Amino acid sequence: MRHIRSSRRAPRSRGRLRAAVTVLAAGAAVLAVPAAAQAAAVQITPDGSAVTASTSDGNAPANAVDDDYGTRWSGEGDGAWLELDLGSTMTVSHIKLAVHQGTARQNVFELQYWDGSRWVTVYEGETSGATNGLESFAFEPVQTSKVRYLGHGYTGDGEGDWNSLTEVEVWGTPGDDDGETPPDPPEPPGRTIEAGTAEELTDALADAEPGDRIELEPGDYTGTFDATASGTAEQPITLTGPRDAVLSNDDGYGLHLDGADHWNLTGFAVADSAKGIVLDESDHVTIDGVEVYNTESEAVRLRAASSDNVIRDSFIHDTGLEEPQYGEGIYIGSFVDHWDDFGEDGGEGPDRSDANQVLNNTIGPDVTAEAVDIKEGTTGGVISGNTFDGDGISGENYADSWMDLKGNGYLIASNTGTFGGDGELLDGYQTHDRVEGWGCGNTFRTNDSDLGGADGYAINVTNQDECEDAPNVVTSDNTVTDAGSGLTNIDVTD
Repeated sequence: MRHIRSSRRAPRSRGRLRAAVTVLAAGAAVLAVPAAAQAAAVQITPDGSAVTASTSDGNAPANAVDDDYGTRWSGEGDGAWLELDLGSTMTVSHIKLAVHQGTARQNVFELQYWDGSRWVTVYEGETSGATNGLESFAFEPVQTSKVRYLGHGYTGDGEGDWNSLTEVEVWGTPGDDDGETPPDPPEPPGRTIEAGTAEELTDALADAEPGDRIELEPGDYTGTFDATASGTAEQPITLTGPRDAVLSNDDGYGLHLDGADHWNLTGFAVADSAKGIVLDESDHVTIDGVEVYNTESEAVRLRAASSDNVIRDSFIHDTGLEEPQYGEGIYIGSFVDHWDDFGEDGGEGPDRSDANQVLNNTIGPDVTAEAVDIKEGTTGGVISGNTFDGDGISGENYADSWMDLKGNGYLIASNTGTFGGDGELLDGYQTHDRVEGWGCGNTFRTNDSDLGGADGYAINVTNQDECEDAPNVVTSDNTVTDAGSGLTNIDVTD
């Protein structure tokens, strides 16, 4: 039977006016205060017509709210500002920022609100320099109709007085609550649920509640393991175990999260399954330190608008045992022909599995398709710090590179790719435009590529002519060894 331990958590404290932010290695921000306002908040960002700036260099203010990480607002000078008019009085609790070149720069800034007669600073600090995605900055809720980002340039990779943001989100609640901050809701006790058999694991997943921690004992777990419950930002659900706790399912997914937000998956392994870990309509999931191997097709799949997830410090190998052409290590989004099944608006649009981060993983050897396959229709992710071992790549169905990139606005940075000659590798990284307007605005920075004598390029941008409005960028700090065609087929930039 399952064993459940209850443990009440220490009460949360009220923060000071200017809240601290801790940024994890994955680039996700953990907010210190205030908890209740965070949990109750919704996005209240205005559209581009309500966004103005003191200056810009042609990268317009509206670009900061267009949901496109390939565009940005840029203003030069200490004190350049970006203002967002909310249209009426709102309760604002936190603001999210995504920085242009966010893994190289730390923006120095203040967040301000209009109190009816003057601008008041409620937060001042720096971004982390660890992510190209959104970071959250919280403060005690304020009543206001306008908020402002006041920039003081950047530090990090050099320093300068440019202030550049790819996205800004304002979070809070519509309407004036007369200045009253709602009290913290009652917090349920966290439970620790111990599972040592497949049946106990199945029951634990079915009964999961926010704050639960499911602990696997060492052993083999064979069955159908589905999770449909969601945690919360403050109380995620955790599934954890040692590497010798192994989930498997010969007939299906090793682990399936379906509409299950805010999960932490840590430590255990998934093997001997048709597919490894599959997320459908699941956001804010962290896969950390997991091993996935011996899969018939792909190892990890994010689809059906699964966004804001992190896969980090994991080991993926030996995929595509039955279908080598579909043996991707990590597969983000859906092929255009499958948008009817996994796309937005009832199949009328793309699979918007956006803003996912793939960090510090080892992928390969014997991954028979791409280590990372990023499909058309996805936007704004980060692929950084990974090691790609191309040995064993099959070449089937054009699987001939570590990465096939058809999404927009991705940052591909500080990855290491190798190939020992065992397989059909052609290029290190490839971009394509299967759908018009996609495969553009991506940046390749500080990647080290050893192609082991393969004929192609380290970075083969096949569709640059179709990306005039948002070209792909390859910077001069990428390196290449033993590639028949060299570093890239496009001009490099500083």
